[in-house]
Amino acid sequence: MDNFFRRVWILVFIGLGVLIIWWARGALLSAGTLLLAGLTFGYLCSPVALFLEKRKVKPAFAAILAVLCGIVAVALFLVLAVPVIFRQAQALLLSLPQYLDVVATLLATLNAWLLDRGIIETAFTIDIAAQTQQIAQGIMRWSGTMVRVVPNGLARAILTPVIGFYFIKDRKWFIDRILHIVPLRRRHIAVNAGRAIHEVLRHYIGGQITVAAITGALTGIAFMLLGVEGFVVLGILMALCDLIPVVGPWLGAVPALAVAASGGLWLVALVGATIFLIQQLENTIISPRIVGSRAGLHPVVVISALFVGGGLLGVAGMFFSIPFVLVVRSVVRAVRQDRLYPEERK
Repeated sequence: MDNFFRRVWILVFIGLGVLIIWWARGALLSAGTLLLAGLTFGYLCSPVALFLEKRKVKPAFAAILAVLCGIVAVALFLVLAVPVIFRQAQALLLSLPQYLDVVATLLATLNAWLLDRGIIETAFTIDIAAQTQQIAQGIMRWSGTMVRVVPNGLARAILTPVIGFYFIKDRKWFIDRILHIVPLRRRHIAVNAGRAIHEVLRHYIGGQITVAAITGALTGIAFMLLGVEGFVVLGILMALCDLIPVVGPWLGAVPALAVAASGGLWLVALVGATIFLIQQLENTIISPRIVGSRAGLHPVVVISALFVGGGLLGVAGMFFSIPFVLVVRSVVRAVRQDRLYPEERK
C-alpha cells in the first residue's frame, strides 16, 4: 500500500512539473536559447583557450583571452562587413520590383512555350503587385519586431560572452558535476559518451563553419566577377544556408538566381553553373578534406531532423538539429558499446 501511494505521489509531482514547464515554456525557451548561444560561443572559442593553456597560461586568463578573441572577431565582422551588407541589401530591396517584373516576363515566355506545345491548357501567373506588397509587409513586420527586441538583443549580446567565459574557465567543474549526477556504475558510459560527443561536435561544427565560410567566399567572389548585384549579401546568404545540410545550398541558390534574372537568361545560366561548380568543389575536395565524412548520417535522417528542428524552433532548429542528432547517436552508441562489450569498460 505504501508503494502504491508513493507511486501516486510521484505521478502527481511529475504531472505538476509538466504543467509548470508548459506554463513557463516561453521563459524556459528564452533562457535555453541564451544558454545555448553562450555554450556555442564558448565552444567555438575554447580551442584558443586550450592552445594558451598548453603554453602554461592560467585557465582564467586563457578563457579571458579566448573570449576577447571571439568578441574582436565579431566586432571586426560588424564594422567591416555589416555596412557593406546593409548597402547591398538596400540596393536589392529597391530593385525588388524589377526582379519580380523579370520573373513575370520569364514566366510569360515559359507559359507561351508550354501552351504552343499543348503541354498545359491554362497559363499560370504571378500577381507581381500582390507579391511586392506581401514582401514589403513582411519587411515592415520584421523591422517592427527588430525594434522591439533590441533591448533584449543587447542583453543577450552582453550575456553570451559571459556565459561562454564561464563555460571555458570552469568546464572541468561542469564535467565533474555532471558525472556526479550519474550513478557510479554508469559513470564510465557518461565518460565515453562525453568523449564521443566532444570529438564529433568538434569536427562537425568547426568543419561545417570552415566549409561554409569558404563556400560563401568563393560564391561572393564569383558573383562579383560575373557582375551580379549584391554579391556580398548573396555570398553571406549562401554561407549561412550551407550550414544546413542537403537542402541548404538549394535554398541559397534561389535568391541568387532571382537576382541574376534581371541580367537575362545568360546571366541566370552562368550563376546556376557557378553555384553547381562550387557545390561540386565543396562536395568532392573542400568538405572531404576538412570535415571528412561529415556527420555520417543517412540523407533521410538528415532531412527528417531538419524538418523536425525547423518545425519546433524555426531556422535555429534547422541549424542545431544535426548536432542534436549527433549527440543522441553518441549516447546511444556508448550505451550499446557497454552492453555488447562489457569487458572493455574503463
